[in-house]
Amino acid sequence: MIVFGFVFGSMGSAGGDGNAVRTLFVDEDHGSSATDMLVALKSLGGLKVYDTYEDELTGQELPYTRELALQEIRDGQIGLAVVIPAGFSKLLSEFDFSGSTATLEVLADSSRQIDEAILQGMLMQVSFMTAGSDVASQGMSFMGEDLGMDSAQITMMQGWMDKNAVWGGTSGSTDSAAGNGMSGSIIDISIVDVLGEEKENPVFSHQVAGVLTMFMLFTVAASGGSLLRERQNGTIRRIQISSTSPVHYLLGKYIAFFLIAYLQTWVMLLAGHLVFRVDLISHLPTLIVFGALVAMAATSFGILLAAVCRTVEQVSSFSTLLILVMSAIGGSMLPRQFMPDAMQRLGYFTFNGWAMQGFTGIFWYEKDLGGILTPALVMAGLALVLFVIAAQLFRSRLAY
Repeated sequence: MIVFGFVFGSMGSAGGDGNAVRTLFVDEDHGSSATDMLVALKSLGGLKVYDTYEDELTGQELPYTRELALQEIRDGQIGLAVVIPAGFSKLLSEFDFSGSTATLEVLADSSRQIDEAILQGMLMQVSFMTAGSDVASQGMSFMGEDLGMDSAQITMMQGWMDKNAVWGGTSGSTDSAAGNGMSGSIIDISIVDVLGEEKENPVFSHQVAGVLTMFMLFTVAASGGSLLRERQNGTIRRIQISSTSPVHYLLGKYIAFFLIAYLQTWVMLLAGHLVFRVDLISHLPTLIVFGALVAMAATSFGILLAAVCRTVEQVSSFSTLLILVMSAIGGSMLPRQFMPDAMQRLGYFTFNGWAMQGFTGIFWYEKDLGGILTPALVMAGLALVLFVIAAQLFRSRLAY
């Protein structure tokens, strides 16, 4: 309740950028209308617009280009980019109601569909602010002259148009060509799906990371509870008689739990491949390594739970609470970009946050092991550190 209260309670609140939609702005037009649109977009609440970046070599602020925007979206650095193509301002200034419209493009990571929809709405609002009134007045002037109206009548009609006209259109085009907007619209919005157009099932490809990670944790937590059952029924005492050390016993359990978690990972991945056509073949080497690291870290987490808790009931209750909280904060339940800044930072202290970053990098952003090196190292570190802590606790609390 508290976690989701912070998440949903902060949506739409002013004064922070945690829930703001982030977009790059690429100006290929360099005309007055493009400049006006940039100013208007930056003035909107709930939107963060980045039109320049700092060059690493010179330290200068340079404008974003289409190529750089595409690269940052493919790398997962940002989800959206607004591109104002060349000739945009000229088309608006020569708008004559003949059906030709000025088109802008939105380069999008389609896994962020909510952000994309919000940005489209903001772009329509900005088109009203920057072009609607001028084009409407121009249209009334054309019509009035054709009908032989006097200037007073034309002015009256222009006033009515300013108050009541609705202009703008959207299209679902997935390439850089102009979309099929509404007839007579001022600005047409063409959506370019940068990442999802070649995926069989882009939604599942993105969500598999959250589902897989959360249920893996539940599996290893249940497996860890078996350690306490063996303590309660005297199995550990009988094993000690055979001169097996607590660490060796724990290593044996670790291998068994790891194999269960790793097998579950591949059962889920194969199900995604067969049912939803998620691509495994091209990512197989990376998945083999990263999947093993995640399973190792999850296994260490499950054994640590068993070492900390004193009864099976405690493992069940505490693990459920902890896993659900980590899953919520880490992004398994809803995208982290909708969370406040503080909660997004907390996600880096959760198992789910790093595991999801790695799996999402593989499935969605087509990265190899080098591209997800940081999440892989974090998983390896968690596996080692948590196991060492669990071994020390196990020696003192369970074995003796």
